[in-house]
Amino acid sequence: MTVLLLTPDEEFEERVRTALGPATEVERADPDVVEQGARYAVPLVLERHADTSIVFIGPEVSADVMLELAYEFDLQRPDVSVVLCAPASADILSEALHAGVRDVFDPLAPYERILDAYKRATEAAARSRSRVAADDRTSGDARVITVASPKGGSGKTTVASNLAIGLSQAAPNQVAIVDLDLQFGDIATALQLMPDSSIADAAKAVSHLDTMGLKVMLTHHSNDLYALCAPNSPVEGERMTPTETARIISLLQQSFKYVVIDTTAGLGEHTLVALEAATDIVLICSMDVPGVRSFRTTLVTLDEIGLTAPQRHIVLTRADARVGLAVDDIERTIGRPIDVAIPSSRSVPLSINQGTPILQVDQRRSPVTQALWELTGRFAELPASAGEQRRRRRRR
Repeated sequence: MTVLLLTPDEEFEERVRTALGPATEVERADPDVVEQGARYAVPLVLERHADTSIVFIGPEVSADVMLELAYEFDLQRPDVSVVLCAPASADILSEALHAGVRDVFDPLAPYERILDAYKRATEAAARSRSRVAADDRTSGDARVITVASPKGGSGKTTVASNLAIGLSQAAPNQVAIVDLDLQFGDIATALQLMPDSSIADAAKAVSHLDTMGLKVMLTHHSNDLYALCAPNSPVEGERMTPTETARIISLLQQSFKYVVIDTTAGLGEHTLVALEAATDIVLICSMDVPGVRSFRTTLVTLDEIGLTAPQRHIVLTRADARVGLAVDDIERTIGRPIDVAIPSSRSVPLSINQGTPILQVDQRRSPVTQALWELTGRFAELPASAGEQRRRRRRR
């Protein structure tokens, strides 16, 4: 694997070459590129050094710049393993963990320590590539979008149901939504559905189901999407195994272009299966201190267990709530930028009570609707007027 150094220190480059030996290719990026800022530097570095799998950042790069670069690599290429070369401190170790950094070592560390950091980074990069390759083999071009949140009441189901509705405007009959809240899931309520079969029914038969057999068990929604709803009884959900959940997701990947999974709050075993299968993770953060702290812990946990390959999309709900928190405060706390901020609106509980997702009525002037369309646009190229297409279909 090629090791790329982001540092102006030529002597450190020689130390790395000596530590890793002649069999390992070591390159050093143009120092002027790094000075241009992380959002500019990382894409340019990746373009110029396309074969890079491991990046050493530092020394003679400030701690703030190191962390900004690490965050940007984690956002754009989570399969690249980043190592920081800086004197270790409690602050930098904590921030490095949030940025997905694989290791931190002192620039004056012995050659054995440099080699050890390289080996760890190599193993992490190999795991990421294997996970991506496995996803490619099982899902083809399918995108599995797992919607997760550390806490209940964050608006997770509202986001998931509206995302499925939005995607169905771009890809009619190519979207499936799965309710993986096995005890109290309410996707059926959110979409005003009366399912004949549930995910528990599918789990019982999954060992001998094929894609067509599973599709028969889905409930069709008038907006040209399919739903696999939660069981009627929590007891039925408790009988499901993670293996059955994984098999159901795999079958859906083979049948649909988009699979949206609404999970239960926290990181239970079925949620972890959905996160492992995901190509994209939509993480919901609520506008309160406990929610933000739980969210930060969730990000750290996902990094610690190696769930770094899926693209993460961070959504803040009730973003305009006057509760003594600002978006900037939350971004600093979680160490990541907010991708989509969804404001509060009376239309949200109204849509839930009516079983009609906001995007189904296409109120494009509403700030909430605009934010939900923005989120949908991260996964699909939307028609010029999604709502107009829906109205045309209804007039037929």
